[in-house]
Amino acid sequence: MLFFGISVFIISNLEDKKFWTNVILIGNIESEKSRLVLYEDNTFALNFSEIDYSCTYQGNYKVDKDTIILERLGIENLTYNKFTSKYIINLKERILEPLEKNSQILRIE
Repeated sequence: MLFFGISVFIISNLEDKKFWTNVILIGNIESEKSRLVLYEDNTFALNFSEIDYSCTYQGNYKVDKDTIILERLGIENLTYNKFTSKYIINLKERILEPLEKNSQILRIE
């Protein structure tokens, strides 16, 4: 029982919740704690934070040439248009540019 409790504590306090796959890209909204994390297994975690709450939305993604496509419906509505489902990868400027103009630019870590 003690082993189970320690295991749950360690896993719940990991920076990366998906310990079974590796992070390949993190994009942050500047001056906020919201971020998009892409994993090697073609899944993503979108951590959306507001002043009084935070949510994590997950799903799959694909890359088509220089565009990341998040395969989850309603991301714009769920995140009040801070995030969108399609981003152009701009490695020169180290940003993810949203195709939806109302969404925010993400800085690549």
